[in-house]
Amino acid sequence: GQRASVTLLDGSTAALGADTKLVIAPDFGTTLRAVKLDGAALFTVAPGQEREFYVRAGNTTVTATGTTFAVHAYPGDETSVVAVREGSVRVKAAGETRSVEAPRGVVVTEDAVRDASPAEVEEALGWTEDKFVVANRPLRQALKAITRWYAKDLVVRDSALLTRPVTVKASLESSGDAIAALEKTGKLAFGYEGQTMVLRDAGGASKNNR
Repeated sequence: GQRASVTLLDGSTAALGADTKLVIAPDFGTTLRAVKLDGAALFTVAPGQEREFYVRAGNTTVTATGTTFAVHAYPGDETSVVAVREGSVRVKAAGETRSVEAPRGVVVTEDAVRDASPAEVEEALGWTEDKFVVANRPLRQALKAITRWYAKDLVVRDSALLTRPVTVKASLESSGDAIAALEKTGKLAFGYEGQTMVLRDAGGASKNNR
């Protein structure tokens, strides 16, 4: 659930999301401006530099000069998202290169690049505004995100529930609000089994106090 901020040698900044690793090239700022990302980050790229700024995330390379953009690319996720807040970037992935301008974004899969929906852009940028956003995703994906951002492990005994779609918009300061959104949109009930936090189908479960 921790976040951090890094200022690079060229004056660019990177706000890092939870469970994120940023690798900075040893010769950053001298022969190249390049970083490697595993996770989520918001980059504000210092303008007026001779060399372009590169972010490598999985099979995606993002190139910028002076702009602000987010990359959401966690290892193991089926997709990654590049969302532009200000200016424009070039995204190279899956054998093609696209120019992406604010306030738009793209979704990258293993073999394709497509335009991101407004909801997907909101998911990618939400944490930069202290919001936790999951837009109509299977419960399995939402639980993984809750563990990442809130450091909360919720158990689902009935595996059939893991494909149920849920939508969450909550403050990153309140795991309770996020769990309440899971209950409401997924027709689920939250409770405890000893110290274990459990989600059940609301149709047959009684709710315990949080």
